[in-house]
Amino acid sequence: MIKHILTAECNRSCSYCITKNVKIDEINSEILEQKLPDLYWRLSMRCDSIMLTGGEPSLSKYFARYVYYAGQYFKHVFITTQNEWLLNWEHSKDYFEAITFSWHDPKAWRYAVTNGAAVYASILTHLYSDWLVDTVRKLGYTGLTINENHFGTDVFDEKQLPQIKGFSIKVNRRGKCIDDETIFIMPDLSVRKNFKEFL
Repeated sequence: MIKHILTAECNRSCSYCITKNVKIDEINSEILEQKLPDLYWRLSMRCDSIMLTGGEPSLSKYFARYVYYAGQYFKHVFITTQNEWLLNWEHSKDYFEAITFSWHDPKAWRYAVTNGAAVYASILTHLYSDWLVDTVRKLGYTGLTINENHFGTDVFDEKQLPQIKGFSIKVNRRGKCIDDETIFIMPDLSVRKNFKEFL
């Protein structure tokens, strides 16, 4: 998977955020237009999937351009967001194969999904409950992503997961987002294979 950190800017300051130590500014629009198409083209030869993330990716000054180019060069485009507007945006299903929406903030629990795109609620391991699965399903989410933390102190037992037809529950293993197969594009369009320096 390629993970493009569009911006380190965010309207929250969550303790579990893996990009909170990224202090790299975004490039300007001229450099974006010069470099991004070629960068995406080269990386799409290695991987057909990209995750647009942040900080909060929709806070990027060039969010619309990133979304456009991602759709031009990658077969699968995903986004991790806290912007509830994207969940109900009528064009989300045209641009994103799936949206991952964090439920770490209880205020997010009230948002239903109506745009037709696949939307996964994302939680940390210690917040998992059967009640949450039922609630997420009733709100129209496609599935639930359970995130182990990246320091190996919170391991989830997958045996306790219910099997529900038409509803996906998956566990992101600890450290998976920083494994040797993940490529990170930083806000300045530099490419990193090792993200551990920011943790």
